[in-house]
Amino acid sequence: MIKLLREVKIVNFVNLLRSGKKPLTIIFGLAIGLTAVLSLSSNRNNVYSIKGTTQTITLSTSSNQLNNWFLETGSVFTMSSVSCDLKLNENNILELRNGIQITITTENISKKPSYLLVARSDGKTIASINTDTETCDINDYLEVNIDADQVLTLPFEAITFIGEDVGAGVDKLLIDGSVNILEKEFFTEKRYIGETVKLNMGDRVRLADNEASKSAFAKGFVRFVDSNNLYFSVTSQADSVLIERFGSSTLSITPSIWSRMTNDPVVVGIGSIFALAFLFMEFFMMFMQIVKKNKVIK
Repeated sequence: MIKLLREVKIVNFVNLLRSGKKPLTIIFGLAIGLTAVLSLSSNRNNVYSIKGTTQTITLSTSSNQLNNWFLETGSVFTMSSVSCDLKLNENNILELRNGIQITITTENISKKPSYLLVARSDGKTIASINTDTETCDINDYLEVNIDADQVLTLPFEAITFIGEDVGAGVDKLLIDGSVNILEKEFFTEKRYIGETVKLNMGDRVRLADNEASKSAFAKGFVRFVDSNNLYFSVTSQADSVLIERFGSSTLSITPSIWSRMTNDPVVVGIGSIFALAFLFMEFFMMFMQIVKKNKVIK
């Protein structure tokens, strides 16, 4: 579209303005301007999709039932006294309570790779282990150790912090990943990938609403893929993605104002139609000029 527009001679457009077709030209120009204004100013309702591998991820849970996990095996440790059996099996559900922060990391305890789930709370109930016969509430501190040879996927809805900012004492990092910005098509509910941003090792990533003043809830999952890393996929409708990179100031990832003009299939299609119409008008005016010259010669 842009290439076609560049090929159109401005001189011919000026001649068109000077011709007797001014009303048509004015309408054509207003249509182009109105389309550009609407496409740039309309609400995009961006969805951010973040995928990659990490050694640590922290979740601040919601009340969604996605945060109820079936853990077939694993050892449970808590500092609070409980009178029930804390063993995990295929019939048990680990139900995380609303507003609990839990960190999932890869560990190597006694040279045995494992995954560690740790949650803390001041006097509040962190989670409960539900069986067919009883419910066991866990307060203050929860630690779950899972062997790395287990294939496991944990879905969630939570405020999500991926990785840790590089600093003293930090040994669990984001390994790699990418952020895809899914923008809404102009005048439709379909979405397209507007921009893709690559994440660096050591980044700390979160989704934000209201110009970074509030973290956004996201849905996603964590999958234990090998003994060293966690695969994660997180999706949320938010205002931006914030990246803390090597202790520097926070980077805000949002789509550029021009991304819709260059990537939205609907906008690109409309622009192409305008460009073709403009070229047709130019050729038509040139044809009419040739006809007039021939009449004068005769």
